[in-house]
Amino acid sequence: METDLTQALHEASQERKAAETARTELAKAQLRLEALPRIEAETDPLRSELDTERLERAEANQATAVSQAKLEAAAEQCKKAEAQVQLQGIQAENANKRAQEAAEALGNGELSTQTLKARLEAATRDLDDAPKETAGARSAAQKSEEEVAELRGKLASAAER
Repeated sequence: METDLTQALHEASQERKAAETARTELAKAQLRLEALPRIEAETDPLRSELDTERLERAEANQATAVSQAKLEAAAEQCKKAEAQVQLQGIQAENANKRAQEAAEALGNGELSTQTLKARLEAATRDLDDAPKETAGARSAAQKSEEEVAELRGKLASAAER
């Protein structure tokens, strides 16, 4: 009987310890549950800020892509304008050659006056038009270069974001 009593006391002691441990764990869990709304309240602004940053990043990526496309288009325009300026220069050189040939032919008496006048007028028109076309092409090239510089600046600022 004494052993039964000792065993019962031992079991009761173990059950009290288990009950105390369970109460302690329950208290800890309740404290955690009580802190949960506060933690959720702290995370809501963070979630909102994260969403805002994601949107801004997407917008910046879009702006970068658009700026890159504009930069490429402006560079292509610049190349075309430069090619046009070169072509204008060649045309002006050809007009000068024709004028020189006409002058030489006049001096040699090889061509009739009408033919010489026609060549001279054509060469004069080409020479008169060449500076205008060259100026227009240079203006277009300068404008394209300015656009390229502006787009590079925008691209650099978008990349810094």
